[in-house]
Amino acid sequence: MLIDPSQSRVLGPLSAFAAGFADELTRQGYRPRAAGNQMGLLAHLSRWLVGEGRGADALHTTEVERFLLARRAAGYTYLLSIKAMQPILAYLRGLCRHPSARNQDRVHATQSRTLLIEAAHSFAASCRWLHVPALD
Repeated sequence: MLIDPSQSRVLGPLSAFAAGFADELTRQGYRPRAAGNQMGLLAHLSRWLVGEGRGADALHTTEVERFLLARRAAGYTYLLSIKAMQPILAYLRGLCRHPSARNQDRVHATQSRTLLIEAAHSFAASCRWLHVPALD
């Protein structure tokens, strides 16, 4: 079953990666509800980045921790840990290691030239920005 990324509208600097992330969740066998939760988390992270005036290149350990603190402060009671963030962070790391996968996300983003430009700028620094430790 394919996951419909439109169920969680992702706006902001991570929007160009939403369709690819949804495809990856499907590929990994996530059930629709679990995938929907991850898509909602991606959407919230992207909105938070916008609110902070930051781009995807701001996803360092400190910023991810700040995001999770902001989720708690906003009253969220689910997906509040670095472990919960791992599917998103692993996906973004995978794009860094496999540039051809980035092109797939850019194809999904061609609906809007702005999204394509955002995606290109986000990865302009050769993914040196994504420094969040993985869990064992």
